[in-house]
Amino acid sequence: MLAIRMQRTGRKGHAQFRIIVQEARRTPTSGAIVFQLGHYNPHAKEIVINKEKADFYLSHGAQPSDSVA
Repeated sequence: MLAIRMQRTGRKGHAQFRIIVQEARRTPTSGAIVFQLGHYNPHAKEIVINKEKADFYLSHGAQPSDSVA
C-alpha cells in the first residue's frame, strides 16, 4: 500500500519537508520513494504540490498521513 507523507530535510532548527509517495512499510528516511509530489516550508508557510499527480495516487489507493491531510 502507498502512503503520502512528509520527509524532513533542511538543517537543524530550520526544517523543510518534501511531500512524497512511498510504500507504507518503509520509513520516510529510507530514501526509497515512488514520487515526489512537492514541498512544504513551515517557516514561510509555503506549500507546493503537483495536484494532478496527487489526485492520481489518491485515486489509486494511496493514503495520506495525518499531517499531509
